[in-house]
Amino acid sequence: MHGDTEVEPDETFQVLLTQPQHGTIQDNTGVRTIVDDDGVVGVPPGEAIKSFALGRVTPNPSRYGQPVTIEYALPKAASIQVSVLDVQGREVAVLANGMTRSGRYRVTWYGDHAPAGLYFVRYQFPVGKAQVQRLALTR
Repeated sequence: MHGDTEVEPDETFQVLLTQPQHGTIQDNTGVRTIVDDDGVVGVPPGEAIKSFALGRVTPNPSRYGQPVTIEYALPKAASIQVSVLDVQGREVAVLANGMTRSGRYRVTWYGDHAPAGLYFVRYQFPVGKAQVQRLALTR
């Protein structure tokens, strides 16, 4: 199989088997997930993470109830927080909070119970710094 280096959400697909030629089918349905292993925030797999970074927020815009994947990276262990804010700056959801080992991470937000509109994903890391990305949620 040929891969790429584009960071993207994991992909789930279903296979349905029908009309066996020389036998019977015990379970005709299979579900599999292709897990993206391309790193995060432009850091190739295997390469050292050099800075705190908020990666892609996908899909964006997103539909109500559709999972939104938020990627972030830590070059060293630190106390971090990843949260979703509304346009008034109110915290809608906390997706990660506390001491976290260095590495690449993904969290998911479903936007359940959140009205359609504009939101902000905020990644706070040591020394009072933060990175923010916009997220549009539609119905």
